[in-house]
Amino acid sequence: MKKFIILFALTFPLLASAQRPDYMENQKRLSAEQRATLHAKKLQLALELSETQTQRLVEIFKKNQSQNHPRKKEERSSETRYKMQLDQLDRQIAIQKEVKTVLNEEQFIAWKKIRQSRSPKMAHKGKRPRAPQPPMHPKGRNPRN
Repeated sequence: MKKFIILFALTFPLLASAQRPDYMENQKRLSAEQRATLHAKKLQLALELSETQTQRLVEIFKKNQSQNHPRKKEERSSETRYKMQLDQLDRQIAIQKEVKTVLNEEQFIAWKKIRQSRSPKMAHKGKRPRAPQPPMHPKGRNPRN
């Protein structure tokens, strides 16, 4: 009986973690139009945009949606990654130029601040944040010891 309980205690976490949640199958990705509309509406709230500005932003965001590239890192060569990053930067430059024509100066400055505040968050997307390390003592010893 003791062996059965130990065996169950060891295998139960494996069985529980091996089950794929059903809610992931029901979730679908948003279409390009839905993503563009949501993004423009969020900017409308943050920057107090007019309806015409919002509609123009929706068109800009729909036009500049990213293409589907290989998701797995194993499928990407260094040349593919280079081209993907180059395409992404070109799209960002084009979006910035087009958005600048739609927004006034104050709104554009606020939009750039919003974008810059997002970049550190996006850099760690999908990665676990590391715990802060205590500062080292100048001589390499921990002063608490």
